[in-house]
Amino acid sequence: QNEHASREHASQPIASSNMIAFMSLDELFANLTQNDKNHTLALKMDVEFFDPEAKQEFKTKQGVVKSLVIQASREQNYEELSSLAGKLYYKELLIRRMNEYFQKPLVKDLHFASFLLQ
Repeated sequence: QNEHASREHASQPIASSNMIAFMSLDELFANLTQNDKNHTLALKMDVEFFDPEAKQEFKTKQGVVKSLVIQASREQNYEELSSLAGKLYYKELLIRRMNEYFQKPLVKDLHFASFLLQ
């Protein structure tokens, strides 16, 4: 009976190890200038972390991260961000810049909840 109870307990997932740590960032706006034309990027994203501790560390520096995202956005090209390849590059750039800022891998992935170019 103990063997059966052990197997039953082992098959139940442990919540903390299976939880995915996410955090939504408020909508951000960045101006893009290209060929003397002004464009605006409105962006809302969900950040996926490697673990809950990473989320907590990220949360304490959220203001700096938002500034980092805005700066990286201003460096982008409207035409590039209009394409799928450009968006994928931009996403990878943001992940890399965030992890470089923290000097360790905290951010696992980004998911754009909204991505509007005007």
